[in-house]
Amino acid sequence: LAEWRRTQLDHLDTIAASFDPLPVHTAEHVGAEVVGPDALRTLAEGLWDGVDPLDRLVDRRPMSLRRDGDEFLLTLDLPFTDQDEIDLTRNDDELFVTVGPHRRTLLLPDSLRRRDVAGAGLRDGRLEVIFTDPPATRVRS
Repeated sequence: LAEWRRTQLDHLDTIAASFDPLPVHTAEHVGAEVVGPDALRTLAEGLWDGVDPLDRLVDRRPMSLRRDGDEFLLTLDLPFTDQDEIDLTRNDDELFVTVGPHRRTLLLPDSLRRRDVAGAGLRDGRLEVIFTDPPATRVRS
């Protein structure tokens, strides 16, 4: 069983790294199937170990927008995603983000509606989309 345990611990390390910054909760093996409310309650108590499951578990926002000079950077958390799985398109004030078979439509805020998408890339599980002024409105020096 020592080898099996070592393998399971390695898997837990991989899970923790993959879900970071989300906390990963574990419970002890109970030796039997978890059946019925009492068994489920016991499992939940061990799993949450004094943490309120209704509390906010991560302070980072899954989507953020910040200004960087003349550009705006829209950041979306996309963990477990490879660059080649992502398709990004835009139609007027909507940004369409497709990851594999899943598609999300984002209504752009006023601060981005009149701006062009200048580039996008996946970095550390986050999609970063750069918005700039359209060429006709850029100030030339």
